[in-house]
Amino acid sequence: MTPVLVLLAATPTPAPPPTQMQPWEVSPGITGFFLGFFVLAVVCIPLFRSMNKHMRRVDHNQRLLERAEELEAERAGETQAAETQTGKTQAASDVRPARTTADGAGRDGAHPGTDERTD
Repeated sequence: MTPVLVLLAATPTPAPPPTQMQPWEVSPGITGFFLGFFVLAVVCIPLFRSMNKHMRRVDHNQRLLERAEELEAERAGETQAAETQTGKTQAASDVRPARTTADGAGRDGAHPGTDERTD
């Protein structure tokens, strides 16, 4: 026989696997379940608190922005009313009518009542 066949013949075959596994070899059991649940809670609670803090901050900033816009609109309305009362605005007869082209655009290419140009 050749040396390879001798080595193959001398090597024992592996033992067959056990037919039944023990319960502790398969699952972590009830202790592992509670330990995993506890770890998950410890990780998620600070995450949820942080999310709530950021959501409150966004809500507060939105309210501040809306209040600032309301104040600005009130100031603009007061300024416009003050200008109207003091006569600083031009009368309608002082305003020169804009020349328009055949498509309705003004001299600068803007349509009346809009800021868009048609080029």
